[in-house]
Amino acid sequence: DSLMQNLREIESFQKSIIDNSLDGTLIIDSNFNILFLNDVIIDIFGFTERELLGQDFRNYISQDYLVKVEDFYSEAKKSKKDFHKVEFDVVNN
Repeated sequence: DSLMQNLREIESFQKSIIDNSLDGTLIIDSNFNILFLNDVIIDIFGFTERELLGQDFRNYISQDYLVKVEDFYSEAKKSKKDFHKVEFDVVNN
């Protein structure tokens, strides 16, 4: 079906953009579990993709930034507005 093929091509294109970004990008669920990450995040966190997927990403945030990050995502969920970024220090392995 051509519609499904078009959707797959768009998805592949979007993934390519994220994978080739110079910025670290990750997608989390409502419980802070990592659903998707690009290679920049892997480099920043110092773990493999397999080690990170499904993990609570708060485990990798410096304690100094943990409340800031939790508040940011909590507010974003409440307001249901799009948000672009939050910056924080990570704990490397």
